[in-house]
Amino acid sequence: MKKYIFNIIKVFVVLLFIFIISGCSKRDKSVIATIGDEKIRLYEFEEMYLKNTPNPDSLKNKSIEEKRELLEKYIDFRLKVKDAKNRGYDTLPDIVNDINEYKKNIFTFLIEKEVTIPGIERLYDRKKYEYKVAHILINLRETGITPEDSIRAYQKADSVIMRLKNKEDFETVALQMSEDPSVSGNKGELGYISGGMTVTEFEDEVYSLGVGSFSKKPVRTIFGLHIIKVLDKRKNYESIRLSHIFFQEKRDSTGNATDSLEVLAKAMDALNRIKNGEDFETVAKETSMDLMSASKGGDIGYLQRRVLPPQIDSAISEIKVGEYTDIVRTNYGWHILKLTEMKELPSFERMKEQLKSEYVRTDGYMKALKKFVKEKREEYDYKTSDDAVQFLASKFDSTKTIGSQNIDSIFTTEDKNKVLATFSLGDFKVSDLIQYLKISATFSGRAALWNTLVELMDEAPRQIFLNAVAFKEKLDKSEEYKERLDEYISGLLKHKIEQEEINSKVIVSEDDLMKYYESNLDKYSIMKNDTLKYKSFDEVRGEIANELQQIKLKERDSEYIKSLRIKYPVEIKESVLEKAFSKL
Repeated sequence: MKKYIFNIIKVFVVLLFIFIISGCSKRDKSVIATIGDEKIRLYEFEEMYLKNTPNPDSLKNKSIEEKRELLEKYIDFRLKVKDAKNRGYDTLPDIVNDINEYKKNIFTFLIEKEVTIPGIERLYDRKKYEYKVAHILINLRETGITPEDSIRAYQKADSVIMRLKNKEDFETVALQMSEDPSVSGNKGELGYISGGMTVTEFEDEVYSLGVGSFSKKPVRTIFGLHIIKVLDKRKNYESIRLSHIFFQEKRDSTGNATDSLEVLAKAMDALNRIKNGEDFETVAKETSMDLMSASKGGDIGYLQRRVLPPQIDSAISEIKVGEYTDIVRTNYGWHILKLTEMKELPSFERMKEQLKSEYVRTDGYMKALKKFVKEKREEYDYKTSDDAVQFLASKFDSTKTIGSQNIDSIFTTEDKNKVLATFSLGDFKVSDLIQYLKISATFSGRAALWNTLVELMDEAPRQIFLNAVAFKEKLDKSEEYKERLDEYISGLLKHKIEQEEINSKVIVSEDDLMKYYESNLDKYSIMKNDTLKYKSFDEVRGEIANELQQIKLKERDSEYIKSLRIKYPVEIKESVLEKAFSKL
């Protein structure tokens, strides 16, 4: 059970909590409601829903009735937590144990504060712009290469750079020298990229170059060596909304258009109608061959600019919102396009969770994390024992996976006290390694070979070491961490009080099931051979039990909330509620 709780807590810490909006000065501390002697601040209410709403923009447009409904739900949550605290549930052994286990994961807060947040701030700054780039690739694998392979690749890359310095055309050099298979079609051009779209080394180089500049040294990535040129830079938008009037050409078996002039004439006629003052949407409905968008006045919705065909992207770059293009030809046919909206990139706070999700999947995050851990190890004199790996190699069977071996029997009682790593704040023992292997599956499927054990000794002590660093640096005293811990405890208390006051008090008897069946017989009717029949009670018993259980749980929850509102009187400040979410 302890192992299960620990795993649940670990997932909860990493995935559930969204970093609190930084800077108390940004928070509106107006009291939006009171529960007995407890005050609910406007920022608490807003942040709760900002953290759990996929589209924060929708909150801004809520009516006063919708805002009140959201607030009532939040008050219900706070009422349950308050009642649990007043009953002393936060001192119960199981709750205290869960809290203590949670605190063992303070290292995730340290990593988020020192690695993730700086990383996503940089990522957000980069997302503000898009760069149109081209590259020349020289193949050079990361593994399985000889010194001669490396020398050849770098010499070729240097010769490319020299030719570019001598003012040779980038496209010409790319066609002649690039080993990218797509170069014959794109002449090295990769289109527009923004932050988080490519590997770190490539992206870093792009963002260091000015428009028209190219790499003066080869850029090494997992793909090989790159010489990169920045062709354009433009403001990035979350998305743009387009409408179009579309005319499709007929094509023969070889793919050649058979009626280009006829279709072009239709497109010209539609364009002239718009120029003469007719409404774009009306012309689209009457003439566009894209029937799906035609029914909506040509609207094709929100799109990312970088996924558009280059001809369309280029055409809309020349117009403003509300304007339309001349006729544009693509591989699909002829288009007249109207730019109806350009949606600005959301604020950093609103994008924070999305940015975090993107960033932790990048190689840049892993590199930043390794760098941070290395720096902290140096700061706190971290050392792995000289014989640590050798000792583990003597205990594990290298022909078997680590997970298949009984780690409790591998190590003696004396072994478990052996120190495998030391640092100025503590140490890491075999007993700690055993606990790590029981919880983490990272190494369970890998054979206990020497290289695996080296990696294990690098990874396994990390949590204990970083936890010690976090407490040493007093992160547990920070307001952000206190709020995170309080949020977690509130979740535990709500769950506990619901178990006690709602779930345990709902009982569904056989009589209840039968009465529900008889009262709702029409719900279980079926047509068979043109005859109306009814499913038997036994056929739908499970379905009824589930439905009735949910009904009774809802009723009991309502009763409990009603009693809490009598016990802890609630008052809503209407003037404060009105301004909720207005500053998003």
